[in-house]
Amino acid sequence: MRIRTDHDRPIETSAGGDFLTAYPCYPKEVRLGAAAAHDAYCYVDNVLDHEGFDVLANFVHSFYKPCNLTLDFTGMNLYIAPGKAS
Repeated sequence: MRIRTDHDRPIETSAGGDFLTAYPCYPKEVRLGAAAAHDAYCYVDNVLDHEGFDVLANFVHSFYKPCNLTLDFTGMNLYIAPGKAS
C-alpha cells in the first residue's frame, strides 16, 4: 500500500485495556464513500489481530472533521456526508 509510516516517532498508548505502541502514518488519500481526505494524519498499530481482523490504521479527527456523521444504532449504519452538521 506504500503508506509512509514514521517508525522513528512511536506513540505509547492503550486501547481495550492493553498497552500498545503505534506509529504515525500519512496516507496520500483516504476515502470512505464520497468523503475523501488528503495527507490525513493517522496511526498504525504493529499488532494486527487484537480485533480479530486486520486494522491498518485509525483515521481520526483530521479525516472526519469536515464531515457530517450520523450513527444509526437501530440499523447499525454509519452515514457520512461532506459539510457541517445542521
